[in-house]
Amino acid sequence: MNAEAKNPNLLTEPELMAWLGYKRRLDLLVALRDLRIPYALGKGGIVVSTVQAVNAGLLGTDGVRMESDPVEF
Repeated sequence: MNAEAKNPNLLTEPELMAWLGYKRRLDLLVALRDLRIPYALGKGGIVVSTVQAVNAGLLGTDGVRMESDPVEF
């Protein structure tokens, strides 16, 4: 497999930050959790997700935005 090949369904951390409007990794992680978007942490803590995961998080099963539960710290 070509190391340069990129899965078109995979969203990298810079792409997620650009899509969601965040500049800091921690802010991105909080937003992903609040939106219930599944993600994985790669080597060095790099955040990755998929287009499908973002779509599912932003849209409910009926195509309506789901409300997030409050985050407690």
